[in-house]
Amino acid sequence: AGGSSSSTSRAVESRSQPEVAVVPFQGLCELSADLLELVNQLLGALPAPDRACAAAESAGAHQAAAPAVVPQPSLLQIMMPGYFDGSAMMKLMVAECAGFSLSLLAGSSHLMPTTCSLYLLGAAWPPAIAAGAAWRLVAPVFLHVGLPHLVSNLIFQGRFGYIVERQLGSLRLSALYLLSGAFGNLTSAAMDPWKLAVGASTSGLGLVGARLVLALQHPDFHTPEHRRSLLYMAILLGAVFLASPATDFWGHLGGLVGGACLMILMSPRGPCDGGDDSS
Repeated sequence: AGGSSSSTSRAVESRSQPEVAVVPFQGLCELSADLLELVNQLLGALPAPDRACAAAESAGAHQAAAPAVVPQPSLLQIMMPGYFDGSAMMKLMVAECAGFSLSLLAGSSHLMPTTCSLYLLGAAWPPAIAAGAAWRLVAPVFLHVGLPHLVSNLIFQGRFGYIVERQLGSLRLSALYLLSGAFGNLTSAAMDPWKLAVGASTSGLGLVGARLVLALQHPDFHTPEHRRSLLYMAILLGAVFLASPATDFWGHLGGLVGGACLMILMSPRGPCDGGDDSS
């Protein structure tokens, strides 16, 4: 009996030992699962980060760090200082191109209008002007003897005209342009009464005179380098237009003086702030 009792107790003990080892392991697993579930609940209760704001802040920081992009001037702005869209100066230049095209249609040879076509369209002919054809003082501004003549005048007046227009406005710029051309053609007709003359260079020299007056009226607006370069360019281009034997000396001189006088009369008395482009 004693032997059976001891064997029974060993059997019970042998069966109970694995249960003691398994129970703590299962308890740890259950406790770990509960902790994981609790952590997931806590994380789910927290607010989600605002990714849009974070992306915007990152983009703003990147943009602030990037260097500022300086807009590059267009080709027209380089060739014609002060150029702006919708200017009267550009419309006058387009009208000159149209006049040249019309003169070619009226009669031409090798892209050069004939003398008869130029006279028909309004070339400055002093006997006709003396007979009362005053419109021939303005019409020659829109006529040219050839394509190089046209292109050189367009570039020349484009270098000076837009700054004058910003100061005077479109209407006064147009009046100065046409009146200085008419005064130049009148001077040419008076000094050389047997010359047939065409070309916009009389008006172009009027713009040069206007720019010179503008620089003298508002010295603070122009830097010394600007005034010096303007003076050199005016002297150089003026010498070419005035001294060349193939050009109309008296017409160009009259246009230069006429443009300067008109600028004195038309220029606002206030500071040089760009003027009103529509007046």
